[in-house]
Amino acid sequence: MLETPHNVDVVVIGAGAAGIAASIAAKKSGVSVLLIDKNAHFGGKATHAEVGTICGVYHIGTIENPQFIVKGFAKDFTQRLFQKSKIPIQSNSKGLMFLPYKMEDFKSLCDELIAENEIAVLKATVTAVQKEGNLISAIIASNDQDTFTIVPKTVIDCSGNAIVSHLLELPLIQDDNYQAASQVVVFENVTHTSEMNLQLALIHQLKKGVLEGKIQTETIAFHLVPGSLENGRAAFKWTLPFEVGFINANDPLLKSKLLDLLTIIVQYLNDSNEHFKNLSIHRLAEQIGWRIAPRGVGKTILTEKEVLDGAKFQTAIAASSWPVEFWDIDKGLQVNYISRNDYYEIPAACLESNFISNLFFGGSTISADKGAIASARVMGVCLQTGYAAGVLSAGKINSWSLEDTLNRLRF
Repeated sequence: MLETPHNVDVVVIGAGAAGIAASIAAKKSGVSVLLIDKNAHFGGKATHAEVGTICGVYHIGTIENPQFIVKGFAKDFTQRLFQKSKIPIQSNSKGLMFLPYKMEDFKSLCDELIAENEIAVLKATVTAVQKEGNLISAIIASNDQDTFTIVPKTVIDCSGNAIVSHLLELPLIQDDNYQAASQVVVFENVTHTSEMNLQLALIHQLKKGVLEGKIQTETIAFHLVPGSLENGRAAFKWTLPFEVGFINANDPLLKSKLLDLLTIIVQYLNDSNEHFKNLSIHRLAEQIGWRIAPRGVGKTILTEKEVLDGAKFQTAIAASSWPVEFWDIDKGLQVNYISRNDYYEIPAACLESNFISNLFFGGSTISADKGAIASARVMGVCLQTGYAAGVLSAGKINSWSLEDTLNRLRF
């Protein structure tokens, strides 16, 4: 058990893709690291909400000749995950490529990386943050056994909901429009052997149910999680027809509400189609996949225009060709692609707090407007910004110049 108070160079909050990357980057940069996470296992939404795909690591192109847009840790992570799951790269009609994975493989890779890099981990919830002037002086975290006071030199917020900025009551970037959340549901007793045929058959039958007045239109927005059809089971990412945000995402009543809707859908499928007569719900993912939360304000704010224009920066720490995705609860998925199949970069200043000099951001917590984060929240970008935050944090401690710090990054 961690004794209190505990002095450490870098505290990383959140053990999702960005937090894992940030911890490893800081440790490899020669500073001490403590990773704080409240969940039972590592991976964040990648494992708890079963996101299912790594997006934003490839250029627009073809699956016959995929080209990584990322280097360094993000590329290594993706390649190791592929070696575990061995699910082929997939793409859409626009040449947008992504890598499916199995949840257990993502979990085991995170476990391996934490062990290999000897990252100290505290399973606890951050409950308070103390500051002196413009510096964080202490992080307070609690679990069922104890309350801990950690005294860090720097802090990296990879929480996904800007917990440090919330607790310090700092200004936040907040969006005025809601993005629909999703819940992964795993069905069993699936008779189809082709993912494409299963998806099409399910869409066809449920649309028929809508026309018959037996199914509500707003309850059938979904897509099959690529690579999940196996041994008579398949996972679907179901868009929720009611509002969910990071504050209420863990409310058990929301899952109960969704389960009621899915039960109606499954019963209809059982009664109306021979291929679905034994279909049943195997399980739901642990967490609902909410997409956007308030973010910290950095020294600069990445904009949607910069993303769509393919902006480049001298202080770039990440790159992506992933489009701006809005999941509208009424209109469905709205996608805006980057001009000329280009890519955009993210400057280091988006990872540095504008108000606290030893606070950095990684993952979906970076400083970006609602359009920019609708692209930059995907996992390939989170791996890059997390790793960059770890190097920037170590640079702050070691008094490296920005040029020297950037030279140590291979995004």
